[in-house]
Amino acid sequence: MRHEQAADSTNSYYCCYYNRFLQQMGMTGSVLYNCSLSVYYVSVIKFGVGEKQFTRKMEFWCHFIPNVYAICSSIFLQVGGYFNPMGGE
Repeated sequence: MRHEQAADSTNSYYCCYYNRFLQQMGMTGSVLYNCSLSVYYVSVIKFGVGEKQFTRKMEFWCHFIPNVYAICSSIFLQVGGYFNPMGGE
């Protein structure tokens, strides 16, 4: 059913956009956090980086990059109208 035909089309339309926004942010963020976890494991196991050294040099970036990219990509797609509302058009 298209969003114009729904009983409460306005709420369904915006709910779909917010759902897409959160899906984009969650999927992108979870994949990038998984990469950050891999960076941590490689640093500790392969290169023998200590916890204090990792915390001082790399932990900020392992949190900053996934969060900023996930939020910015979601906002960019939302503002640009790239989310398709309810599979139509």
